[in-house]
Amino acid sequence: MTQQEQHLAVSVDDLLSGIPFADRMPVRLFERLAASDAIAAIDAGSGRPYTYAQLAVGGRRVAHALASRGVGTGDRVAWSAPTGVDAIAIWMGIAQIGAVDIAIGDVLKGRMLDHVLADCEPKAIVSHAHAQQGISGLPADRCGRYQAWLHIGGDDANEAGSDGQVRLDLWRGGDGDELHELASARPEEPSTIVYTSGTTGPSKGVVLCHHHMFFAGANMAEQSRIWRGARLYHYSPFNHVSGRQLVIASMLVGGTLVMRERFRLDRFWADINAHEVTHAVTLGSAVPLLLDQQGPEIINAGSLRYVWASPAMPKIYGEFAERFDVCVCSPYGSSEVGIVVSPALIPDDPGPPGNCGRGSTYYDLQILDDNDQVVPPGKVGEIAIRPRRPWTTFLGYLNRDTTTVETTRNLWYHSGDLGTMDEEGYLFFVDRKQDFMRVKGENISSSELEQILVLHPLVADCAVVPVDAELGESDVLAVVVPSLNGAGDFDPERFFTWCAEEVPHYMVPRYIRVVDDMPRGHSGKIEKHKLRSDGAADGTWDASAHGLRATRRGVTRRPR
Repeated sequence: MTQQEQHLAVSVDDLLSGIPFADRMPVRLFERLAASDAIAAIDAGSGRPYTYAQLAVGGRRVAHALASRGVGTGDRVAWSAPTGVDAIAIWMGIAQIGAVDIAIGDVLKGRMLDHVLADCEPKAIVSHAHAQQGISGLPADRCGRYQAWLHIGGDDANEAGSDGQVRLDLWRGGDGDELHELASARPEEPSTIVYTSGTTGPSKGVVLCHHHMFFAGANMAEQSRIWRGARLYHYSPFNHVSGRQLVIASMLVGGTLVMRERFRLDRFWADINAHEVTHAVTLGSAVPLLLDQQGPEIINAGSLRYVWASPAMPKIYGEFAERFDVCVCSPYGSSEVGIVVSPALIPDDPGPPGNCGRGSTYYDLQILDDNDQVVPPGKVGEIAIRPRRPWTTFLGYLNRDTTTVETTRNLWYHSGDLGTMDEEGYLFFVDRKQDFMRVKGENISSSELEQILVLHPLVADCAVVPVDAELGESDVLAVVVPSLNGAGDFDPERFFTWCAEEVPHYMVPRYIRVVDDMPRGHSGKIEKHKLRSDGAADGTWDASAHGLRATRRGVTRRPR
């Protein structure tokens, strides 16, 4: 950090100072900001700025429309909208009447969408003209079964539909000039339900209270080095906690959001430079794609200083930081608890290679064995978290009391992640419990192997899963998305040989499957349970079938 950046830096205590507990709710902060003409967000596609006062008008129109149809405190409202100012207005409008919002990704469809709607049982739904799936993909006769159905945008907005649909334009006409009376919700009451990505099966609804959301935004500002007046690049979907936390962080620091509906490789640097963005949040999988780009326009013109990316991939992040003159942090957290570490910073303060931060001021962090006993430094166990402040973790899983009790047994949140901690308190993610595999008598972390395989120059993304072996234990399957430069040149046999030179023989993938894209849940995480279910499907390259085998001495070929 430069001296000027240090001067502008914030902490959770700075941001919460002077705000009574009863007011620590995103919607109350939003309404206070609505009295100002401060710019809240810029739509990157059109370049149009929106003030908090303008966003508040849209939010009040949503609130009036829902309240007039009998939706109120404690009711659940499921909604889908692309990332942008409309999403902020919908979220805040639902909160104004004390209802609980459930953002559903605009790519969710079919059985996964059916599962979420059956699980959360919303009283009302909100669809959007620019969302193709999610709530917007439901047929009209099904939408009409809910007590209220709002549809945002479109040519016929602000007209009543014959199918019971209320069509609403957030930015012109209709109610919204008068403040809708805020419901008497309390900070510790449910405000939001976020569905996990379902990497281990059906998605679970994580119930979050108003105060948790408020605190998580302040914590993101501190841990991501977001300073007062920052400009924040935002394309994260609102069904993911980072999409909400970034908005709250910006409100708390007086920042400005630069918003785009989704990640676009061809617009990333153009948006950053045109709007003088200072901070960006991105998936770790986007970083190799950004590094893969070439051309005189692929530059950081100087405004971007900090990038948040996960999971930890130190070598790739180091290359990215050096090429674009930025700092990269890779914090550890989850939907249930938010960010629970103070992340290291590449290249300024990287800590030991591969770490994802060290103990935070706000959470206790331990590595536990199967009996919830703390393991020694360096030993693998489950990452467990305990809050030091009240109302800063989730309230539980919707309709899953047994799972909630099991996950929070002995007053620890059990993450389901395996990790280690060194003697200095640095945390190292090893793998999801169900993704840890045993091959040829050796334990393999799929996460560790993936971080190495993605370094291959023709690989843009990679996921590793176990496949049952003929003689027990497992063989390794690598599912590969070729890079833009290597889409036509990727050769599984050459990749197999490269792997044998980079990793121990027992970690070399026997199976290699090339795909155009990974199956992802609505939070963007790879759905590994689908890859495991497919196994060595048709079209998968098999080293053994080609007479190849990785050994301690290198690759051997069986005579044909």
